[in-house]
Amino acid sequence: PCYVSVTKQGSRGVEFSTWAYLTHTRDSGNNNNNPQDALPNFVTAAGSSIHVYSHCVYTGKLKLEYSFPNVAGTIVFLATLTSKSETELDALLIGFGTPARLSVVTMEENAQGRLLQAVCLLDFMSVWNDHSCGAMFQEDAIFTLLEEEHTPTTLSATTRQPKTKGAPTASTNNNRARRPGLATVAVVLGGGVAVAVTELVAHLLPNGTHGWIAQEPYILPLHSLSVQLPHLRDSNATEFESGTSANNNNNETSPMATGWGDMFHAAFLSGYLEPVLVLLHSAPGGTTWEGRLARENTSGPPPLYLTALSISVSHGRTALLWSLPMTSDARCIMALSNGTSCLVLGTNTIVSVQAGRIHQVLAVNGWAHTTCPAVLKPELRGNSTVKLALQLDASQCCLINDRAALVVLRRGQVYLLQKGPGIWSLLPTGQSLSSMGEVAHLRSWPLLSSSSKYEVLSSLVHGTSKKTSTKEESGTASKKSLEEDGAICSGLIFAGSRLGDSLLLGYSVDTLKLPLSEIQPTEEEDSNEPPAAESLVKEEDQLKGESTELASSNGHYDDILAIEEEALYAPLPDQSDPTQSSPNLIQPSDDDEDEEFDSGNQSNSKRQRLTKCSVLRELVPLDRIVGLGPVGESCEGPLAAPKFITSAIPDAPATNRANKESTVFGSPAYIFPCGFGSSGGLALATAPGRDDRTILAEEDCLNVQYVCSLPSNKIVLLGMSPKTENGGIKLLRQKYAQSQENDAAQWEELEEWTDPRDEAMSRIAASSILLNSCEMGKDGTFCMLLQSNYEHGNKSSWRIAIAKWNADLLRSELLDEFFIDLELPDEALTASSPILSLTVENEEVYGTACRWSSGRASVITFSRAGIKSMVNVPTPEVSNETKEEDEETKRIREFYTSTNVVACDLFRAPSYLVKLRERDGVPVRTETKPEHNRSTSSRPVIHSEFDEDDMDLYGLVSSSATGDAIAVEASVKSNTLEDDLSGLSTFLALFRQSGMLELYEIDESNGTLVSCWACNGGERGLHTLVPSRSVSPLPFPRSHLVKIDEVRCFMCGPSLSATDTSRATNLRSLCFAMTASSGDFFLYTMKSGSSNVLEREQLYTQCRQTREQTRHRTKLMKKGIIPKNDSASDIYSTIKLHRFSDLSGQDGLFAALPQPKWIVCERGRPTTLAHRTRHSAPAGGKLSPVTAFCSPLPSGGFLTLHERVGRFGSQRLTIFKDISPVFEKAGVIPGGGLCIEKIAMGVTVRQIRFIDNPSISSGDHPLYAVLVSRELEVDQSDLNDDGMTAEERQKLEREKEEARIQRQVEADLGGFDVEQEWVEEIVRDDVFQVNSNLGGAPPIQKEFYSLWIVDAANEWRVVDSYDLEEYEHGLTLQVMELSDFKEEPGSAATEIEIEDLSTTTFITLGTGTLNHNGEDVGSKGRVLLFEVKKLDPSTMRRLNSQMVASLRLTYEKEVFHGPVFSLSCLSTDGKNRLVIGAGADVNLEQWGNGKLTQVGFFRATMQILNILLFKNFLLLSDAYDSLYFLVWRESDKSLTLLAKDYDPIAVYAAGIMSRGAAMTFLCHDDRQNVQFFQYAPGEAAARGGNKLVSRSDFHLGTQTTAFQQHYCRSSLLVHSATPASTVAALKQQDNYHGRTDDDQRLGVHFGTTDGSIGSLVPLSEPVYWRLAALQSVLANALESDCALSPRAWRLYRRSPRRGGCRSNDRRKGVIDGDLILRYADLPLTDQEDLASAIGSTVDLILDNLLELECGSLMI
Repeated sequence: PCYVSVTKQGSRGVEFSTWAYLTHTRDSGNNNNNPQDALPNFVTAAGSSIHVYSHCVYTGKLKLEYSFPNVAGTIVFLATLTSKSETELDALLIGFGTPARLSVVTMEENAQGRLLQAVCLLDFMSVWNDHSCGAMFQEDAIFTLLEEEHTPTTLSATTRQPKTKGAPTASTNNNRARRPGLATVAVVLGGGVAVAVTELVAHLLPNGTHGWIAQEPYILPLHSLSVQLPHLRDSNATEFESGTSANNNNNETSPMATGWGDMFHAAFLSGYLEPVLVLLHSAPGGTTWEGRLARENTSGPPPLYLTALSISVSHGRTALLWSLPMTSDARCIMALSNGTSCLVLGTNTIVSVQAGRIHQVLAVNGWAHTTCPAVLKPELRGNSTVKLALQLDASQCCLINDRAALVVLRRGQVYLLQKGPGIWSLLPTGQSLSSMGEVAHLRSWPLLSSSSKYEVLSSLVHGTSKKTSTKEESGTASKKSLEEDGAICSGLIFAGSRLGDSLLLGYSVDTLKLPLSEIQPTEEEDSNEPPAAESLVKEEDQLKGESTELASSNGHYDDILAIEEEALYAPLPDQSDPTQSSPNLIQPSDDDEDEEFDSGNQSNSKRQRLTKCSVLRELVPLDRIVGLGPVGESCEGPLAAPKFITSAIPDAPATNRANKESTVFGSPAYIFPCGFGSSGGLALATAPGRDDRTILAEEDCLNVQYVCSLPSNKIVLLGMSPKTENGGIKLLRQKYAQSQENDAAQWEELEEWTDPRDEAMSRIAASSILLNSCEMGKDGTFCMLLQSNYEHGNKSSWRIAIAKWNADLLRSELLDEFFIDLELPDEALTASSPILSLTVENEEVYGTACRWSSGRASVITFSRAGIKSMVNVPTPEVSNETKEEDEETKRIREFYTSTNVVACDLFRAPSYLVKLRERDGVPVRTETKPEHNRSTSSRPVIHSEFDEDDMDLYGLVSSSATGDAIAVEASVKSNTLEDDLSGLSTFLALFRQSGMLELYEIDESNGTLVSCWACNGGERGLHTLVPSRSVSPLPFPRSHLVKIDEVRCFMCGPSLSATDTSRATNLRSLCFAMTASSGDFFLYTMKSGSSNVLEREQLYTQCRQTREQTRHRTKLMKKGIIPKNDSASDIYSTIKLHRFSDLSGQDGLFAALPQPKWIVCERGRPTTLAHRTRHSAPAGGKLSPVTAFCSPLPSGGFLTLHERVGRFGSQRLTIFKDISPVFEKAGVIPGGGLCIEKIAMGVTVRQIRFIDNPSISSGDHPLYAVLVSRELEVDQSDLNDDGMTAEERQKLEREKEEARIQRQVEADLGGFDVEQEWVEEIVRDDVFQVNSNLGGAPPIQKEFYSLWIVDAANEWRVVDSYDLEEYEHGLTLQVMELSDFKEEPGSAATEIEIEDLSTTTFITLGTGTLNHNGEDVGSKGRVLLFEVKKLDPSTMRRLNSQMVASLRLTYEKEVFHGPVFSLSCLSTDGKNRLVIGAGADVNLEQWGNGKLTQVGFFRATMQILNILLFKNFLLLSDAYDSLYFLVWRESDKSLTLLAKDYDPIAVYAAGIMSRGAAMTFLCHDDRQNVQFFQYAPGEAAARGGNKLVSRSDFHLGTQTTAFQQHYCRSSLLVHSATPASTVAALKQQDNYHGRTDDDQRLGVHFGTTDGSIGSLVPLSEPVYWRLAALQSVLANALESDCALSPRAWRLYRRSPRRGGCRSNDRRKGVIDGDLILRYADLPLTDQEDLASAIGSTVDLILDNLLELECGSLMI
């Protein structure tokens, strides 16, 4: 087998992120005065994927620069190592888990592409082995970083506190000199097994830059330090001496226990002389079970501990500074900017620690006292602004300045954590982050107000939010004075999520000073309770005595919004008023009416109040990174075509129409559940051409070779093939314009479209070959490049004809024609570029680049008056030196020194490109470019593909840009080359046979050429093309003579003519696409900041013709089905690379190659989409499945012409309205040719199934059954006050105690165990008592499950639903047909005939119920059977027009032996029965007489997770006991065990794949491994046939829950959107198709928890051994990211659960497809070297890789 990632770009989720200068240095923004370079790169990581983005300061958007999708390790930490100099790039510090490794990387470029080059790599496996005491598994490591000196990245520019040893004091001035370029890293291994600390030091490299080197890790002597912990000392000791040190003794034997318990988090404090590491850990006994935290105990729950260690790595010494008890719910540490303080965040509390002392314990709910130890209860306080009812579990916190932080809760609610002079408080903002599922982390970047570099982005943050006029007036004056005092803090904050979308936001925080006189206690406040919130004033007239009061709140959201609204627009107090110059903290009052804290806190201090608070004024969403989140089990089903689909020509046969009433089984998509909670929904995986929703019309035709659209004239020209006909031109006319009622305009073919009196035009239409065409204005005039099949005397056969279309007469007339002069008599035109509009001095001029058979190239410019110029490209001189060499070497040298032009293209680009090349010193021609008049009257017309926004691509900004989406002030614009950015110039790009790519600028006034740039090596696929006119020093390919066949230059990215033009800024790239004679396709991009270098994009795909296609074409030729090639008629090469603009809001390229591809852009990075064609002929008959392409059409969209099934030459014209809906809606283009559209539903979709019944689902309304869960926060405010008096509570307690005593007495007298006898009558202790003085009862998370019926044609709206009971979880969903058995099992009735059995379509749902008693009561389940009835039109109108079907519960069955995890349909002998997997039992039941009756059973070991069926065999996966292989025997109605795997594997997913007669079982376990088993009873390893034989194993590196089968298509079928019709046509052409094992392959695909999709494909033995050898040499020859070994990454990992039962032998045997597919992106010379190393050829290896890619795609 072979594993291949279907999503080539990796996961788009974000678990870690950081800001770093990776593509430009810190001083680049200062040197070039370009704000675009002021911001650093943004780096994200999740799973094994790393993505590098850049910022657009004018829009706030993120542009994807580089992707590293398959790093050989699981990333658990990501941070930035700041460069020592501002002229150098930063480094990344990346931590990996299982096993723990630490890598320092920089982004470098080598011959293999962009790479994360490891500067140093630390492996902590040896540390683990020395301290793990023989443990068999590795837990994830905890990393933390301390940098000695760096530019502030996460905090504002505040001065650090002096560093002192021991307890720090602010007045100490003996701090040491800072050591720049020094960083300290700590790694906690195995949850506290060992702690390693190392130093990273920047050192000078020979090239003058600085690198990083790691010191030998220092292992902390935890056992020696543990005896100094206060909680482990003698109970009489109340103090301990600080500063006691411990040496690391390497000879000391590691004890069995460290004495530190479990370690949960670690962080460094920067305010000390030496690095101080703070550890959050438990007592040696470990953590306390949550269920016992609230037990009544005088001493409170056992605490966790926060311990500070001062570490000297160089001396190998550690000193324990202090150790403090923490709350039992503490989970993470956040170090503060002053360097000596930190916050410890828990579920119910926030603990503030300053200089080794607990300063504050802030309660966020009324349950905080249950997790607060007795020693901390005196410091426990409620929130100072408003009493809260929150839970901080799964919340994220991020500092935005030295006194404020943002806190985002689990469900996205945003709170502002702010610090007063003495206390911390939590203020609600009233805002929430949606569609994220759960926030994984927060990361901030401040925009310093003093820096002009951030002025543009700061204005964007402040200017996006709109306020009302009143609020604007009150806020403007405040903002102005705040800015003067420096109180406004703004910046960027990124909220990353692994479960959904991630958000980039801009924030602005103001500091408001509240007047002392306005803080008054309300009359409603109880004397024993503190107020819920302080009164905040809104208007200035209220400052004189009038105040706004806020009643006490129990955490209701309305009160939270009210406080935020008042605080947001509160004006500043008058500083001149002495009565308002009070301190920031209200001192406690001595008035008896003022409140005191409750007596339980053991404190008589008065309640403090804030007079200075921070307010979040702006939280502006700038960009959203769409993430799929966890991807579940897929479902194949159709997507409804729109109702406006009609046939292209009304008179066409019905079989040729794309009718809206067509069958529902058209071109199905794969639908995946994705996301969680608010980010939940569906992911629709499809490809362009396969989505029926985009098809407007279809029509069949014959022998068309060229298609051109004239949109203004509403006609399409069809150039006929000269091979089967005498050429000629046909015309399609749009009958009427597009309208809202009918989006698909109808077309008709005109038999006579020329005037019979115009003999010249009639002759052209009848017998000329149309090569190229273009519109010339909107008056109906168009031009055609023609080749004549008739004599013209002494004139050439190639000419340009100017014609005009008369829409009223439906006729065209020839205006003029111009013959092209030839230099040689036998010269022929071999290729031409698309005709381009060149407007010069208000004259419409058009041009094209022509390539001739003599090897020359020329640029022809013409107008309506005639040919203006025909300029030949100069031919460089070739050295005639003679060398002694053999014939083969001479042949290769002559080929690669030839100056013949082999490809050329004409394109328009910004004119400043020329100046850049000249300034870079590239050799140019002697002639100079004439100066153009840049006045308004003579300014060139800007083509729709380009705009001045494109200059952001090169890091330059036009000072004269007008009409931009976002206006930018001139003071912040770059003045670099301002005079060159006012227009576009025309360029000629050409390739010579030698491989030289030359770029010329064309003077549009006279047609002269100016050489401006040249490079070498494009035909060999070099990764980087640098300017050079000399022959490349690299060796030439030995086995291949390769040249470029076609080149096309285009802009790739969002179209500037789209509605949202702001998306296009900084997201467009100038690309060069080229095809080689070897069939390879190369794509180069001119990168931002390196505009003189072309960088090759890694596409992870190929476009060449396969050997299978060549063999099939040879068979067709031998059978006479297709004619043999006529080389004379193939002299002219039709255009295969087609530029397009404004399709689905995108500009890009369509490549009509053997593997048709779209080149589009996602976030500024080009990627590919695979094109599919409906009812396509098998590949091989034609070199390309798609013959022609044109865009745009008169009604919008595009048209393709492809070979269809039928006799040879049959073609189909298809009109599409857009490429894919993924560009208009939320979605991702993950690479691999797929586009994934995300349908947001706001719930967690657990499973989805298509209702495959024509009586229920139709083409208009395909229906799906969806199992969903809603994650809601249930309000528990009723617990705040039970409404009982103290006497009533005491009485209730006495009654409970008496009942408990009575039950115990009855148990003693009866002689039974009370815990077992009374298990059903459990009485819960009311231990969670809410302390209303601290806060309210927080809401709890609950899940509610439902079954939905959704309509895919109606935007996936819910048609009908069924809600499950409370505490009932939906576990499995299936749609199946069950046979209706009339007779009971075991009756004396005669044998049932199959014809007598009817079937009924059911939606079967398996559930499990876990009631409120939790695990004390065993779980049960139910089997629910539903029927769906389609409503008739009258009922639909009466009920609801959108309700097309109804859901009805037909039957339910209780299952008492466990939850129902699996439901399957077993079909044998025409009888369909239901297989139920519940608990450890498998029951086989049949439907009859309105009920289910058991007819067979089998008992497994632990818990049935899933059941897979094929024929009468069953594959059972046990959640804790691996796989079972069973067989059902109809004769005796029995389930019999054939074999099983006896290794104790915790199964997460199971699957089946096959090749021919060989079948393999897949098992995915909890350690992210995949094992492959076979049932081979004849082998010795099978133990007599009772054991499944393990064939191979593989480390997947990610987690999945389901394997789904798909048919592995070959290259003959992969381009078809309807494989069934293509397979039928292939079998008619080749009678032997389908008989080989490779034609009968079933692979599996799966979605992962990190949002990616993968595939496993079976391989033949020869291909496997060839690719295995290639994998071996690639692992050694190629550098890997972060210096990690991909071979070691894929090794099987042992399971911690009963892992000793399995040996550590690894069978391997699986090909890593992600590694071997890198071979396709290597230069040709490297490919030849690697192929030679394994004794193979490049063509054979690439052919195997292409077939592997085709088999891995399910679309």
